[in-house]
Amino acid sequence: MRLRWFSMLFLAVIGLAAPIQGWGAEMRDGSLVRHLPQGALGTIEVSNLAPLIERIENSEALKAYLNSPLYDQAMDTDPARKAMAGKAVLEAQLGTDLWTFAKTYLGDRMVLAVYPPAGAGQPEGVLVIRTRKADDFKKLLDRLTPLLAFAGDQVSISNHESGGKEIRAKDGNRMVLKDRWLVASKSPELLSQTLTNVTTDRDSGLESEVAWKLMGQNMGGQHTIQVCVNLSRITDLIGNRIIPEKLDNPVISLLYGGFVEAAARSPYAGMTLDVRENGIAIQSSIAGKAVDLDEAAQGTRRGSRSSAGPADASRRRSSGNDFIFAKFRQMV
Repeated sequence: MRLRWFSMLFLAVIGLAAPIQGWGAEMRDGSLVRHLPQGALGTIEVSNLAPLIERIENSEALKAYLNSPLYDQAMDTDPARKAMAGKAVLEAQLGTDLWTFAKTYLGDRMVLAVYPPAGAGQPEGVLVIRTRKADDFKKLLDRLTPLLAFAGDQVSISNHESGGKEIRAKDGNRMVLKDRWLVASKSPELLSQTLTNVTTDRDSGLESEVAWKLMGQNMGGQHTIQVCVNLSRITDLIGNRIIPEKLDNPVISLLYGGFVEAAARSPYAGMTLDVRENGIAIQSSIAGKAVDLDEAAQGTRRGSRSSAGPADASRRRSSGNDFIFAKFRQMV
């Protein structure tokens, strides 16, 4: 199993490294992570996108583009005309425009989790989407069911034992829609466990695992997007370190060698994105102890702190001398 992309994630996390002040908050109440089966390799959760979608829809920048020659030129092509025709057909079938559709079905909360493969195949996954109203998915099914007939034997729809509707694809992917919930997975076990948890409001215990617990404590839970990678679980799975003990690049080794070593020992890597009135804030973090850093990294850490303003970076320590590295960036 090749997991080289986790090394790239590590370098991205380390590249953003500089101490920041933690908020000291637990995972946000209502986080869907608590419903996911234990043993995940990582999760990405998105929440409250409806206001952001509405801001984009009503933005002056979008209006300017739609009234510009660039837009007219882009629309004067066969692919664009076909796309717009398809959009008109889809909106007619849905009974709403795509902006409203996105706000309704993507605007509340969703989470994607990745799990180890059952055998020698690809990793398993489960997707959960929650809407604000209990009848949103019922309305969607009523609108889309006529279109499923055009899919032939590629897609089938039936009643699910839970009382909802199940959509099955020929490739093995399954999706169950019940009340406010959509749960999709190719794994029958993950689908069944997750569906039971969300419909009965049951905590699975994943949120209490070390990786997610530390991330909640160190980074808080009030984020538009939050990613947590269970590094300890991945290390156990592959049987060795995710990143090598020695880096090929001497500059990175000199400046960030200590950070990389702390990352290799960290139980998690976290990244969050927050949409604010005046920009986008991104932070990343790993957990570790100050004594684990070599002197080069300590010097870099002090240098980063002195060059960054108080709004950009600050430091947090807990009673166990744990800390997180992160760089707070705002793009206006």
